Amino acid sequence: MGAASSEGAAVRSAKYSDPVKQYTFLQIFRHPAEVTGTMDATKFRTGSAYKNALREAFRQHNMEREHAFFWGNAYEGTDTALGFTTSKPTRFTGGVFGNSPSGTPYVPTDNRFTPELGKLTEALLDSYLEIIMAEGSRERIAYCGPSAMRVLSAIAKSSATINMTPVKNGVYGMHLTEWITPFGSLYLKLHPLFAESTVLTGVMAIVEPRNLSYLYMKDRDTKLLKDRQNPGVDGRVDEYLSECGLEIKHGSTHGLISGITGFA
Repeated sequence: MGAASSEGAAVRSAKYSDPVKQYTFLQIFRHPAEVTGTMDATKFRTGSAYKNALREAFRQHNMEREHAFFWGNAYEGTDTALGFTTSKPTRFTGGVFGNSPSGTPYVPTDNRFTPELGKLTEALLDSYLEIIMAEGSRERIAYCGPSAMRVLSAIAKSSATINMTPVKNGVYGMHLTEWITPFGSLYLKLHPLFAESTVLTGVMAIVEPRNLSYLYMKDRDTKLLKDRQNPGVDGRVDEYLSECGLEIKHGSTHGLISGITGFA
């Protein structure tokens, strides 16, 4: 109906929002690839020892960064109890479902759900998505563990009203499956890292990509630094290094559903 003012009334009091400031740190990720001189000169049936070491270092580098971007707690300190040096700080970047430096979660508790006894239903999922997708765009990506994806598939097969469609041309540079919900499109992606943990296998990590930004220190995005070995070492050490983090905006546009084991 709007506000009504009386004739001759004074100016009304102004109303404004006071947003909560959130921040994070950029984390230094380092993963060396090392081979001895003998290994580097030997012909293995599995291929070059150096190339294999380099490939494994790059895999570990990306896995640790991705894990931090999901679950990391932002922190800066020189605590000797944590193995830090006393003179130079160590920083951890904050992940979408981790905490800010103040200890406040980036994604509010109202956007985090665990179905009772792990049993997810279509109606329960809709009630979760109604909250998670209330703000922002009408699109979300849901990174799913294998148990969560299995349950979603079972729900879709049991309902004649759910539309799950593979997106042929890809969305956000990935091959996804689109789930049409009453609140918008939910793009499902089976996440391989979630399969490596019994805690994460039943997780749906739902994010609004428009509210996430990859950040890195100038000239310190992922690069391969060569010849990092000490002088006189009979071998070779190269290293992948990144100083990067994730900017998380509008935490209420993301959400987490965990502990999914079956449907009812």
